[in-house]
Amino acid sequence: MKVLLGFIAAFLLIVFITNYWQMMLWVVIAVFVIPMTYEGFKFVREYRADMRKVKADYFKGLDERTNLQHQQYLAGRDEGVYGDYPPTHLD
Repeated sequence: MKVLLGFIAAFLLIVFITNYWQMMLWVVIAVFVIPMTYEGFKFVREYRADMRKVKADYFKGLDERTNLQHQQYLAGRDEGVYGDYPPTHLD
């Protein structure tokens, strides 16, 4: 009796798979694609946030350097005009 029930169950499983294989394929694809898409968008969002922080740090340093050179220029020092690269003397 158990063997007969096993054959009937296997037969029903084969019938179900052959009739609904396309739907099952779409479900399997969705199970893999949806989480991967979510992780991809999360990665891009985090990457852009990191790049915004790097850019903000860069501009903050640039702002500090330009402010220092401006203060040096107002004080009449050559570093305010030429920065780190003063002209060479042509003697």
